[in-house]
Amino acid sequence: MPVKYHSTAPFETHNALMLIVIIVTLVYAAAWQIEHHLQTSNNNSSIHRIIVTKISLLSGSLVAVVLVLVIVPAIGWFILLVWTLFLMKQIYEACQMLHRLYQSISLVSYVFNEVVGPRGHLSQGRNGLVA
Repeated sequence: MPVKYHSTAPFETHNALMLIVIIVTLVYAAAWQIEHHLQTSNNNSSIHRIIVTKISLLSGSLVAVVLVLVIVPAIGWFILLVWTLFLMKQIYEACQMLHRLYQSISLVSYVFNEVVGPRGHLSQGRNGLVA
């Protein structure tokens, strides 16, 4: 880097990118620590582990991409584009999972309403008469 920037610090020439590197590195460290804590505890919440693992992997790879963007901008922009497409794929899959969860909850709610009725037991007395 000293050859490319002629003894100027990257903080002087790329303020925003270096700030992004610091913030994303802190996010990566926090996600890694949470992931490590979830693995060592006897918590069987696999969905939390999956989410934290994805955050850790995405933030760690973003740090590498931004550093490549600082060192070799032409290659860095291409890698950032590929990383963004991968991020969009991950977001799409998460939305699909949430949509399936919503459909399951709607189905359970519909079955519950059909079995219990629209008002349920709330307005009925002890012997089934409406109060």
